[in-house]
Amino acid sequence: MTWMMLYGACAFLFALNLAIPPVHSLENGLIRTPPMGWSSWNKLRCDLSEKAIEDIAKAMVSSGMAKAGYMYVNLDDCWMAAERNSTGYLQGDPTKFPSGMKHLGDAIHGLGLKFGLYGDPGTYTCQRRPGNENHEKIDALTYAEFGCDYLKYDSCYASHDYQLHGYMDMRDALNATGRPIAYSICPDESRCNSMGKVMWDASSVANVVMCRGDNLPICHHRGLKQVGDIKPNWDSWTCELDANALFDSMRYAGPGHYIMPDMLEVGNGMTATEDKSHFSMWAMIAAPLIAGNDLRSMNSASLEILTNAEVIAIDQDPMGKPGRRVFQNTNKTAEVWSRQLHDGNYAVALLNRNAAKEEMITLQWAYVGLPDDQPAMLRDLWQHKDIGVHVANYTVSVESHDVVMLKVSQVRGGQ
Repeated sequence: MTWMMLYGACAFLFALNLAIPPVHSLENGLIRTPPMGWSSWNKLRCDLSEKAIEDIAKAMVSSGMAKAGYMYVNLDDCWMAAERNSTGYLQGDPTKFPSGMKHLGDAIHGLGLKFGLYGDPGTYTCQRRPGNENHEKIDALTYAEFGCDYLKYDSCYASHDYQLHGYMDMRDALNATGRPIAYSICPDESRCNSMGKVMWDASSVANVVMCRGDNLPICHHRGLKQVGDIKPNWDSWTCELDANALFDSMRYAGPGHYIMPDMLEVGNGMTATEDKSHFSMWAMIAAPLIAGNDLRSMNSASLEILTNAEVIAIDQDPMGKPGRRVFQNTNKTAEVWSRQLHDGNYAVALLNRNAAKEEMITLQWAYVGLPDDQPAMLRDLWQHKDIGVHVANYTVSVESHDVVMLKVSQVRGGQ
């Protein structure tokens, strides 16, 4: 190679290097296990007020939910005023929050909880409040000034091309504030999936990525028009579960970054049995446990489900590896899901999707990778009791729309 050729090659590489933006990643050290908290959207929508949020935060503490691990009190859309202030900064809706957003954040922090807010990379939020497009730096500083600990960042009114850049710009702006703010994004379906496959490595962008089943054929085949947010019914949340089974979440989820099907609908109108199954399956897939019911008036059955310490422990397992479906019968009414835990044992869910009758469901040791001759202690996480040592398999009757959730612990020699 002549020196002219070498010079030309070096000049090309130098120019190419200038054209490639520097690589950034999240690197905020947060969300080592799936976040737990409450969000205003499922129940309150835009019916927000300072008193309502403060009362819900107090109920999170008095009910025992905070002690169980729920920490975030997250305001969704509609918290901000319809217009920015005269200097271009976001401001809280003065009618809903007359004392201001920092006051609310301080009140929530005073209860030992964390404060979450909502934004959008587009020109508007989904409810046509001011979006963050081209305001990322000043808005991140505003969130930090308010005492924000968690930002949910949506996708409405953001062009497909701008959306990803907007997510990265807000990520960098949040990091630059110096305040630890957990970051959750909600990409549109074309960005999040193609026939259920995650299309980009979101773990470098956000702590939580909401990948829902919007418009997937897996939901439409049973006549469900699942567009937008989760609904408090069996078909809606199982649609999101089916979508998660297609998403390559095993590749992307883990400490610091988790896939979120949507907020929980426990306590919003399903039967207690269906609520129990819903909560169990979110724990099985290492989903964030963000309650969406009215904590001020929830009944004892909802509270018991939301605070089941043994099921929460599965969700919060430090290995952070999501479970997966390992068996489904021909009629698609009986399923087995398995999740590997940090201690070498397994969580298993036996889910009955049959709307009319009970199903006999068998856990085969092969489903979790155990040899048939390996003794294993089974513990029922809803009955809170050990159900004995078994080998090779375990069969149980599961009622309609119910779940049996087990911890499978290998019995070592001498135990």
